[in-house]
Amino acid sequence: MIIKNISIQAMLHVINFDMKNAATILENIHLRNKPEKALWTSTWKEPIEEIGWIKWSIREDFSMPGHNTLYKVYPKKNLKIYEIDKLEDYLSSDLPKFLFLDYYLIDYKKLKEEGYDAVHFTDNGAYLGHNFNIDWNIMTVLNGIDCESTVWLNNHQIDHIEKIYNDVWEVI
Repeated sequence: MIIKNISIQAMLHVINFDMKNAATILENIHLRNKPEKALWTSTWKEPIEEIGWIKWSIREDFSMPGHNTLYKVYPKKNLKIYEIDKLEDYLSSDLPKFLFLDYYLIDYKKLKEEGYDAVHFTDNGAYLGHNFNIDWNIMTVLNGIDCESTVWLNNHQIDHIEKIYNDVWEVI
């Protein structure tokens, strides 16, 4: 589903992030549908245990020592976002993909070239596909997209970032 000109609420980022030195490298890495060094966020919720990334981290007993700083990330208004909520959104010809070996991967660079600011995976979208068949010969991979999240293709659409906690695990 394509969503244009929407406003997103404050978002969350759980690793130390320097916006001034951020390099959005939009090539996919290691057969994963995740661009390298892009800003990833989950929608801000309260209590913070309800935030997608926090819920997943608690469920999987996941933390990265030294990388647990919690931020609110405030996007600018009127963004162009590609939202993946169901299989049809992923399979749509509107979502650019490329074939690598026998896998379809999202072409984040092309999305950025087409003017998209971000790709948002809803809860449904995040869980819809880890290695499912499109046809007998081609697979798709959404490895590493384990919770509701947004990958930012255009960091210039971030208005500001507010540091909330130095170590999120001290308050949960």
